[in-house]
Amino acid sequence: MFGKLILRLILLQIVGLFVVVHAGSQRPIRVLYTAALIDDPKGVRKADYIRNLKKLKEYGCDVYVVESCQKGPTFLDQYCAHVCYTRSDIPKGNKGLNEAISMLIGMKHFQFDPEDMILKVTGRYVMNDDQFVSLVRRNVNADIIARIWNKSDAFTGYFGMRCNHLLEFLENYVQVCTAANQKGFIEHAFADYIVLNQNRFQILPIARLYDSCVADPMGRRKPDCAMDEDTFL
Repeated sequence: MFGKLILRLILLQIVGLFVVVHAGSQRPIRVLYTAALIDDPKGVRKADYIRNLKKLKEYGCDVYVVESCQKGPTFLDQYCAHVCYTRSDIPKGNKGLNEAISMLIGMKHFQFDPEDMILKVTGRYVMNDDQFVSLVRRNVNADIIARIWNKSDAFTGYFGMRCNHLLEFLENYVQVCTAANQKGFIEHAFADYIVLNQNRFQILPIARLYDSCVADPMGRRKPDCAMDEDTFL
């Protein structure tokens, strides 16, 4: 009987050690939430931003906001403890380039660990539920979690990506766009980056979208925010 007790204690120690090692191996997830407080006379954008921040808080997310237009503080500070005002917006400029520059400034300001998983969320794409957040949490060791069409167009409203890879992509995109006088869609550049690195990275393609613009379970978009559907990577 004494021998069985000793064996049980040893097994409990082994299980406890496994739990500690497994928990320690989980990489943290940071939500990088992009916002642009442009003219919004009807308050639609503001309402979407607030609703999305509340939803992400509901889902237990660690949110970091980067806002590109204002000096701050703004209403964003009431809903998030981490807000960086980049003041980097170029009026009437390339929206993808504007967002990329703002994200780069914000990521360097927040000093994320290179191995952190970044869940990038554009503020106006409201997460109706926690399905995508849960998907990222279940696959935190992936390098990229994203929706891509025809290997040439990727959805940038929200995706998961390792911090060091996201920095690499954004820096390259900003450099190319700056040289090309702001030309170049970020969605195409993101797809190109994924395809070029598909043998280098662990990539998890997603087959649908999860935000408030989605009209049905397959991820097809509502008419006012539609995008072409086809095969994904």
